[in-house]
Amino acid sequence: MVDTSERRQRPVLLLVSVLIPLMLASCCGFLYWDFTAPFSLEIVNVSGPPLTLDFKASRMNCIMGASFYSDTHKEYLWIVDYTAFGPTSGLTYGIVPERDPSGRGSQPRQRLPKKGPPRPLKPGETVILMVGIQYDRGLSPLGGGRLWQLEIQPDGTAKVEPLPQGYMFPSGPPEDQLNDDFP
Repeated sequence: MVDTSERRQRPVLLLVSVLIPLMLASCCGFLYWDFTAPFSLEIVNVSGPPLTLDFKASRMNCIMGASFYSDTHKEYLWIVDYTAFGPTSGLTYGIVPERDPSGRGSQPRQRLPKKGPPRPLKPGETVILMVGIQYDRGLSPLGGGRLWQLEIQPDGTAKVEPLPQGYMFPSGPPEDQLNDDFP
């Protein structure tokens, strides 16, 4: 006669011997993905006028701001700072984004020009767009940015090309040109 306590232990041992390796593999797989999977921010649609850029974001928390720089005229056109938590759907040139409806994040504000809208974009003009982003790697919050070259078209849209990593964005405008009024 077989001991019944031994019979009851077999399924438990089998279950434990299968579950523990599966749980370890899952945890290791998540950690590998968390530390190696890239974040991304892509422009998926361009419309206008006014120039509107629709984004597709992956593995990032928010957009921290955007700067438009005319490479043609060597001048900053428009700088906006904000923290848009949740879906980062897009940006329209010259229109300060509304605060996220959840109440998270900061009140968006225009830093340049100090007052009024930015000057209109000119057909044929080459504009560099830098979008600052915040993402997490492991348990650490990190920041970064994405750069694109926009060639403004006669219909108010733009031909968009991503700029390579290592591209040096021009240094910022003089501090006296920036709006430092915090709402």
